[in-house]
Amino acid sequence: MNEKIQKIKELSDDIGVLYVEDNIGLSNNMQTLLSRMFHKIYIAHDGEEGYKEYIKHRPKIVITDINMPKLNGFQMINKIKLIEPQCKTIVVSAYDEKNQLY
Repeated sequence: MNEKIQKIKELSDDIGVLYVEDNIGLSNNMQTLLSRMFHKIYIAHDGEEGYKEYIKHRPKIVITDINMPKLNGFQMINKIKLIEPQCKTIVVSAYDEKNQLY
């Protein structure tokens, strides 16, 4: 498995990832996981900070929670998409309101 992870890391050399999560424990765990596959990882703890980190680093992938202080994940994604419509986003959340997730 380490060979596959190493190959992913080699292929992702120019791909930055922004992870936005207000839970510090989850954020630390995800940073550890992502660092196994990506060289450029940026961390933010609320939507406003996430947007600022996006502007600063312009990562190709944004992984975000929904419920966060200042800006929620959807609001942050909408602001990012205005600047870079091609940015890939992944929403990871314990939020269970189906109409919001849709």
